[in-house]
Amino acid sequence: MESLKRFWLNRRIRMVVGTALGATLGYLYYAAIGCPTGGCPITSNPYLMVPLGGWFGYSLFLGKSKPTS
Repeated sequence: MESLKRFWLNRRIRMVVGTALGATLGYLYYAAIGCPTGGCPITSNPYLMVPLGGWFGYSLFLGKSKPTS
């Protein structure tokens, strides 16, 4: 259990996992919901939705850093 906790405390691991999960969810949002008419500039384009989802996942999983003092 301690090794799993130490694994998630690693900032790089959280960045990679968050970005990958966010990008995957961004693509799934585009594919499932999206914008069928093509009038929505972000959600109707997978090339915009995937990086946006990755950015959201990155920012959510990054979290706060530990105080140094």
